[in-house]
Amino acid sequence: MKLNKYIPVAALSLMLLNSGCSDSFLEKSPSDYITSGDLEEVAKWNTNILMGQALGTYSTTFAMSTGGVKGHDDFGQKAVDIATDLMSGDMVIMMKGYGWFEMAGDLTCSTRTASQFSYQFWRYYYRLIKAANEIIDAAGGDEAKPTGENGVYFAQAKALRAHSYFNLVNLYARPYQEDKTALAIPIYRTQLTSEAAKKSSVEEVYKLIVKDLTDAIPMLEGYERPSGQKDQINQAVAKGMLAYAYLMMGENGEAARLTQEVIDSKEFTLMNRTEVINSGFSSVSIPGWMWAIDLTTSNSPALPTFWGHMDLFTYSYAYAGGEKLIDTLIPQLFQ
Repeated sequence: MKLNKYIPVAALSLMLLNSGCSDSFLEKSPSDYITSGDLEEVAKWNTNILMGQALGTYSTTFAMSTGGVKGHDDFGQKAVDIATDLMSGDMVIMMKGYGWFEMAGDLTCSTRTASQFSYQFWRYYYRLIKAANEIIDAAGGDEAKPTGENGVYFAQAKALRAHSYFNLVNLYARPYQEDKTALAIPIYRTQLTSEAAKKSSVEEVYKLIVKDLTDAIPMLEGYERPSGQKDQINQAVAKGMLAYAYLMMGENGEAARLTQEVIDSKEFTLMNRTEVINSGFSSVSIPGWMWAIDLTTSNSPALPTFWGHMDLFTYSYAYAGGEKLIDTLIPQLFQ
């Protein structure tokens, strides 16, 4: 898939119908940035505006420097995944020298209050939340019930917002089942105000996650992604996200119910041991992949990508000595 064929909306044009020296020549809305109000107004007559915003938001999940640190370990969701795998001990860096992900590998990034990763992950997910909120605002706000294509993009924005808050609350707060009353992170439901939010509790964050996903799931009923691609969130993906949230809350029955619904739909197949070990998750066409974006030379740089850091056959860090290794016992878990 080549995401570069999608051009995110970057500006709105103002048609000036009057002439002479008057206030009509004054630009009341900046032309280089679309606000939530702009989106809401244009969405009334151009249904493609939310599509452009949604596709641009998805591209944020794999774009370089989305976390704001501009390093070769700052490239969206897979950068978070690599760092947290290293922090968990599931994976280690073979050789130091390049600098990328080394704080995560040393288990020191979580001990520094102003460390690179603390800032990077916070900025990345709140950037996604901001973009999702702009779509939600444009569609009428949190409690809106848009239909048609706008309903799909509204539902996807809710799911992506839930996904972002789920990751934030698990990165920066105490586990739900350990202390759900603990203060966690700020919640933002709209971009129509610039007022800073106070920290909400872990329980309040999870309530929003569950509500966003339970709102999104029925609105995605029957939605099929274009041309069989997997870049956008569909109903099965939203159910999977909600299952993860229920697992963290200890609602195992609800998690099992949602998981079984996805399995019973036969839209995806469970990966067997051979597929897991031999494929290396190397292709979005693997039937078990539910949500994925195909990285190509036209939509991503070579070095600061998942493959640049993880694949021995990509001429990058892993190839040149900075490979990441797992314990030889881990493959046995798939037997």
